[in-house]
Amino acid sequence: MTAVRVVPFDELPAGAEASRAALQLGAFSSFLGGRSIRAMRRRGYAFADYAGLFALDRRGIVGQTFVFRFPYTGPAGTETVAGIASVTTRADAARRGVARAVLAEVHRREAEAGCRYALLWTNRGWYAHGLYEKLGYRDVYSPPMAARAFPRGRRGRPGESLRAPRAGELARLERLHEEVLRGRHGFVPRGRGFLTEEHRAGLLSLDGLRVYRRRGRLAGYAVVGQGPAQLTCGELVASPEDRAPFLAALEAAAAGRILALGNTTVHDLAAALRRRRYVRREGGDWHVLMACPLGRVADARTVRRELAADRATFTSMSLDRF
Repeated sequence: MTAVRVVPFDELPAGAEASRAALQLGAFSSFLGGRSIRAMRRRGYAFADYAGLFALDRRGIVGQTFVFRFPYTGPAGTETVAGIASVTTRADAARRGVARAVLAEVHRREAEAGCRYALLWTNRGWYAHGLYEKLGYRDVYSPPMAARAFPRGRRGRPGESLRAPRAGELARLERLHEEVLRGRHGFVPRGRGFLTEEHRAGLLSLDGLRVYRRRGRLAGYAVVGQGPAQLTCGELVASPEDRAPFLAALEAAAAGRILALGNTTVHDLAAALRRRRYVRREGGDWHVLMACPLGRVADARTVRRELAADRATFTSMSLDRF
């Protein structure tokens, strides 16, 4: 075990920003600066009260994680859970107990705050997956995937439009998410102002969203990613009667490419995807949601049942990753 001191964000030593950036950018493709973190906390973003924990030794920052608290609806109702993100250990300190020490302190703080569960996303092929299992985490959900190729020349239907939203429309999309997914389990309800704050913080680009209008009304939105060979959609929010037409609009937008769908969007569109002959894979994504019951040990079946991840009403979409 490396001798480290674990401190919250507000107790990082002066001048630690560059060390923190080097650590995070060495493992991930993005970095959230201290000024942005402080501004987000002032506006009520879903950080835990200490924002995150950082492991330091005499050479600087060797490990970190950020911690969020958000609503989650299980069979017993809505409660606050801890979301753990960006668990990182500096490469030259790997496998020396740094992540274990940081997570143990997170678990202590979150149990003290009244959270029954800590959740995180990881990759089943990573070494860290095995560490999380040793710490009591269990696999809860691995996103399904569906894909189909569409020829060029496919066109949308008259009276429909698909475009990027304006910033002023985000509040309406938030309300649509709340209305459409009311009564579901999982990552619902999202906090008010969720999309607006994600965009304001630079974590969500308007180009990554599409607003769907049908017969003159706002009928849904989608979170999309694009490349020369594919259009991906991991979050499609629309009422049941609008989902299949919305899917057809995305298919038209994907003309000449593959359309790939993921997350519970695949389950919500199951009948339409069968009719349209999509290739579908359960657990087709290497990412997996893991959950740790704080203060006790439970098997995977128990954890999935307590978090309603084994129900058809379970909801997890693109923007529910953290």
